[in-house]
Order: sequence, then C-alpha cells, then structure tokens
Amino acid sequence: MPIKLTVLRQGPDQFLLSDTTSSVALTLRGTTALEVELAGRGASLEEILRTRSEFAAGRATVAVDVATPQERRINGALAELGRRRHEPKEDYCPRCGVFDWNVDILDIPANSLMARPALPTGSYRYTQQPTGFISTLSLVCKNCGFMIFHNMDVLGQPK
Repeated sequence: MPIKLTVLRQGPDQFLLSDTTSSVALTLRGTTALEVELAGRGASLEEILRTRSEFAAGRATVAVDVATPQERRINGALAELGRRRHEPKEDYCPRCGVFDWNVDILDIPANSLMARPALPTGSYRYTQQPTGFISTLSLVCKNCGFMIFHNMDVLGQPK
C-alpha cells in the first residue's frame, strides 16, 4: 500500500513531508515544483521518486501552460469555431483577402428591447444604463478593419 504524504513545510529547494498514518516526516532535498505539486495532491512517495527518476533518465518532460485565463478562453473559442466548420477553410478577410487578424474578447453592453416597454424617441434611450453584457470573440482585420463577432456563450466559453 503506497504511503500518502502531506506537505508540512516547503523551503526554496526542499519540502518536509509527513505520512498521515504514522506521523513520520522526511525531507526531500533538490525538489522541483512538480514534486511539490504531486505531494500536495496526495501522491505517494513511490510516485514522487518514480517521477524524479523518469526526469533524471530523460524519459519525462514538463509542459507548462503560461497562458492567461483570457488567452485560454480565446483559444477554446477558436478551437470550437474550427470544430463547427463543415469544410476546411482559411480565414482570409472577406473584404481585402488578407490573413492577419487581431483577436480579443469584448463585453458589449446591451439593453433588450423585447424585455421592456417601447422607449420614447429621441436621445432618452441613450441615457439608459445597459441591463447586461454580451461576451463576444472579436476578430478585426489588421489591414482593412473588417470586424467579425462571435457570441462566447454559444461557443461554450461563458464568462
């Protein structure tokens, strides 16, 4: 039965682990952030040492995701757009034919005209505060400024 460990204290190059059943503590020196994370998730000592030996032998690598949450949402939305296509297609601008886009997420303020009585004409309607926001994936052609918007909720990337 593997020994489950709990991280008691973490130093710059070591961490103190405790066996939850027998209160035995041990210190592993030369630890990596991955080993600390494994121990924090309740990995056994055997798993941690096996991981260490795999890295030492060059049979394992670590992939670090440094994308921000907004970049992850954008990448997820673009992947979903690609998945929903029925045929392979390049995304050239339909106006100028250039393939150079600026991609961002915009929250567009919105007022539903269906949910309230008709507004009087004139500038009064522009003084109303928005009742909600539509989260959109915005693609803007860097050459001519042509814009495309996709609803992030429909693409499975809610706020």
